[in-house]
Amino acid sequence: MNPDQIAAQVEGSVAYGLSATFYGECTVKDGRIAERNFDTYEILRLAEMGNVVLVGRGAAFILGHLPQAFHVRLVASVESRVTHMAELRGTSKKTALAYVEAEDKARQRFIRRYFQVDVADPLLYNLVINVDRTPIDEAARIVGDAVLARI
Repeated sequence: MNPDQIAAQVEGSVAYGLSATFYGECTVKDGRIAERNFDTYEILRLAEMGNVVLVGRGAAFILGHLPQAFHVRLVASVESRVTHMAELRGTSKKTALAYVEAEDKARQRFIRRYFQVDVADPLLYNLVINVDRTPIDEAARIVGDAVLARI
């Protein structure tokens, strides 16, 4: 197993998955997703192809019925997320806090509205990792090992 090939595959899958997720089409009518049969939804099509990493946009809930899907949630304290966002965006901690809070509320609203679940429910995921206590490179190894163990 060549680690460089694995990294390239994951990076390509992430790029492809994110492109489809952000630029794929989903019809919204009267403030709700019009599609009721998600087999036409781009996220589901990508997942059925296999070997793809999908981030956000309700992918964990759209794909919840697929036995081959592996759902991961990364969590961290508000304090560390604010510090990270302030550094990443070059803003004050006050501005970063407002951003983090707004994003959290929007994500919770979106998931509850369209999937009727609580995004923070740990029972919806195969693995939840607290990145305040687990360095990100270790978290990546844990996820990779867990996924490879299922193959």
